[in-house]
Order: sequence, then C-alpha cells, then structure tokens
Amino acid sequence: MNILREYRMHWKSFNTNLKSFLKFDLCNQLSIAVYSLYFPRYLIELGYAEDLYGSLMASASVMVAVFAIFAGIMSDRIGRRNSIMAGIGISKITYLTRAFLVFIPILYGSHIIHGAVISLYNASTMPFIFENSAPENRIHAFSVRGIMMRASSIIGNLIGGLLPLIIIQVMPGTTTITTYRIIFALSLVIALIGFRELFKIKATPGELSEPKSERKGLVASIRELPKTDLVFIAKFVLVRGTIGFGAGMFLPFMNTYFLRCFDAGPEITGVIFSVANFAVILGITLAPYMSDKIGMERAIVITRMMSFPMFLVMAFGPSIWWVAGAYLVRNTLQQMSGPLQDTFIMSGLSRKTRATANGIMSAAGNGTRSIALFVAGNVIVTLGYSYLFVIALVFYIISTAFFYKFFIYDPRKEAKAA
Repeated sequence: MNILREYRMHWKSFNTNLKSFLKFDLCNQLSIAVYSLYFPRYLIELGYAEDLYGSLMASASVMVAVFAIFAGIMSDRIGRRNSIMAGIGISKITYLTRAFLVFIPILYGSHIIHGAVISLYNASTMPFIFENSAPENRIHAFSVRGIMMRASSIIGNLIGGLLPLIIIQVMPGTTTITTYRIIFALSLVIALIGFRELFKIKATPGELSEPKSERKGLVASIRELPKTDLVFIAKFVLVRGTIGFGAGMFLPFMNTYFLRCFDAGPEITGVIFSVANFAVILGITLAPYMSDKIGMERAIVITRMMSFPMFLVMAFGPSIWWVAGAYLVRNTLQQMSGPLQDTFIMSGLSRKTRATANGIMSAAGNGTRSIALFVAGNVIVTLGYSYLFVIALVFYIISTAFFYKFFIYDPRKEAKAA
C-alpha cells in the first residue's frame, strides 16, 4: 500500500504534458499488443514462413537505425510534440496498409516507412519524459510509463485472445483471415481513441523547436556535441548494440515459437504474454527502490545477470510451461532495469545532446537488431528455434560486461582491494 500511495503521489506531481503523453501511450501500446499478437500468425495463415516475418521486421529495424540519428536532430528542430505526433500518426497508416493489402512489395514498403517515421517518435519520447519531469520524480515517471506499457500489453493480449471467439459468435462462418483483419481494424480504433490526449500537449521551454538560424547539417551537429557526451554515447552504443542483437534473435519470434513448437493457440499465447507482463509490472514498480538500495548502475547489472539461466530453459525446456515460466522470469528481470537505464542515459547527457544521442543509440540498437532478425529467420528455417536463445544469451552477457566495465568497474578501487 505504501508503494501504491507513493506512485499516486508522484502521478499527482506530474505536469499536464506528461500525464497526457502517458495516457496516449497506454492506448497506443494496447493497440500494438492486439495487433502484434496476430500479425505473424496472419502471415503464416496466408502461407508464408518465419523468414518473411523476420525480413519484414528487419527492414523496419534497418530504417529505424538509418533514420535514428537524423530523427534525433529533427526532434530538436521541430520540437518533441510535433515529432511525436508526426511519427506515430504516419506509422498507424502503415499498420493499416499491411493488414489489408497483402502484397509482398507493399508489406516491405509499409515496414520501411514505419521504421523511418517511428524513429522520430522513439527519438523524442525519452527526452520528452525527462524534460517534463522533475529530478525527484524522474525515475518514477519512467517507471510509470513502463508499468502502463506492460498493463496495456496484458489487457491487449487478453482481449486479443478472446476476440476471435467473440467474432465467431457474432459472425459465424467468418474465415480466419477475415477474423484477423477485423481484429487489426479494432486495434487501430483503440489507438485513435488515445490521439485526443496528444492534442493536449503544449510546447515547453525544454522542448521548443530549434530556431532556423541555429540549424546545422547532420555531420556538423554530431561534431559539435560535447566531448564528454560523445564518450558517454560511444560506450552506450556498444552496450545498446550488443543487447539489441541478442533481443532481435528471439523476442520477435516468441509468438511463432509457441505456435510451431508447442502448438499453442492465440488464447494460450495471449495468457502467457499477459501473465509475463503482469510480472514485469511488479518488477518495474520495485525499480526505484532497488536503485535506492544498491545504486542505479549495480541494479541494472544484477537484474540482467540473474536472467541469464532463463535463456537456457527457454531453449531446452521440456514443456510450454517451463518455457513460459522462464520467459516470464527473464522478462521481469530484464525489464526491471528499463526505467533505471532510461534515467541513467538521460541524466548523463546535456539537454542539447539528448535527442541526438538517443537517436545514435537507437541506431545502434535497431541496426544490430535488424541484422539479428535477418539471421534469426534463417536460423529457424535451417536449424530450429533452440539456437536463437543460446546466441541471444552470449550477446546479453557481452552487453552486461560492457556496462559493468564502462560504468561500474573502477581499477583504482580494485588495485586498493588487492
């Protein structure tokens, strides 16, 4: 109860901008949860294999990586609010086209455009939250977003699991493909409901667009970043890049993994994802307290290390419930550090650098993730799913080692201890 009371107190202290964004993000993530539960199954129902899904997701990630740095600079130029609205608005149009126009070039085109425009949204969200929160409630602001994202995923997966049953009851004889398309349309309606919250957001001094007289080219903008920020960014590029490759190897394929290897229907998969997200909510809720007890940096490393054995269980678990349990624990431990890492990154950068730096790190994460998606789709088709988790584990270990070396390890303290 004390935890809930504290979060309620922090929510009241958030400004109108932050509250409006979080409400919109809740609807948007709910929409994505419903849509994502069925899109890979939709492709399989149409006769395509996992390598197409991997390639489509990879093409979107490539574009996020390509446009991420430019998106960060654009966020400074046109303002956080305009960037968020433009990025998310156009991306929803691409969701609509890929759901109803199943033609390979259109599928690739919609994913490519989505990757380009969503990079503008991604580059702006973290700086927006940071700039619209106070130091005393900043970690809680990022935690609330994480909680809302997971809560929307829980609701979205549960709704998604029930929707086919409801549609069949209301419209008997509806084909599976038609059912999926109805679900896609409903998911987009949910996103539209949240859009009214975006129009309540006002520009603030911390996120006003950059004057034309101060605008510079891409290369010049990067060169003029403070040296300390560049060093910080370079270190985090390695951290984000390696973990991005690991995540890209297995996370986008958990849905089809449950389907192919355990013959799990959408209702079972929806429940698994919902329970996993509920566990993540509990973990994220405790993130600020872990930071207070052992420090932000050490909390990030410890939670990630504790998740490592779960990769092996996911790879070689004897039943769907073993795999689902390991997936739940891994998600909880990894995502627990999310709000801490977001706060850590934004706190380590100057205001002028935040969006650009976020773009650079997004480029690293999505660039390696896109490579992993291409690799993973082919690994599944040729070798099977188990190899994905082993490869992912190796890269998660490398990323955690980088974080420890760059931000925690102090050779002077080690020398004294020796």
